[in-house]
Amino acid sequence: MENEPIKRLSEVFTVQDVMTNADELKRADALEDAQYLFNEYDVVPHPRKGEIKGFFRRGSSKVNQIETSILVSHGTSILDLPKLLSRAQFYFVILANRIVGYIHYSDLNKPATKIPFFAVIQAAERSLWEQIMYRISEEDLPRVFDKEVNRFAKKKEDNKKRNVDIGWTGIFTFPNILKLARFYGLTHLSDDEIKLLKETRNKIAHSDRNLITHYGDVQALVDAQDLCRSLI
Repeated sequence: MENEPIKRLSEVFTVQDVMTNADELKRADALEDAQYLFNEYDVVPHPRKGEIKGFFRRGSSKVNQIETSILVSHGTSILDLPKLLSRAQFYFVILANRIVGYIHYSDLNKPATKIPFFAVIQAAERSLWEQIMYRISEEDLPRVFDKEVNRFAKKKEDNKKRNVDIGWTGIFTFPNILKLARFYGLTHLSDDEIKLLKETRNKIAHSDRNLITHYGDVQALVDAQDLCRSLI
């Protein structure tokens, strides 16, 4: 993704902004103690005090060791988290060889996550729009859309009456722009991929919606992000 603002955001928003700090974690010395916490947590670090050495996991009766495969740096970009969390449901966060936090896939619902992801989607939308804005003609619209054509024309005419007409800018939604870009040969997105990008954008743009409602949504976020990268 060769986009300087996105690169800067990826460096500013890191796992530190969404992780649970180590001193805030509910911990246990024994499985019997951890059982009481499994109603709320999938993972319970061990022991209760001192440095975290391992963890209990719901459905397991042993103390699990913390392996390098479930460790991430505290400086890991939020934009890298979905792909990581598609491989494992949680990670412990390290700084200077010490565990300083914990990240679970549900943490992708924290507000800080949406900021860099909205920027990625907006960059994809802007990139496509700048390539098609001067190519759009009223003759093309019926070839791309069905019932919406009259609405587009009316909205454009209303803008003229209010003296705020700037061509087709502001007329189309993100899915409309994706379909137009496909029509003009700039993308080869399928209808399902356009639907995925639409739904992901809506989740990010609305404060009352979570990005993740079940674990499968993590992979959907990865797929949407990869699609956006291909459009920028």
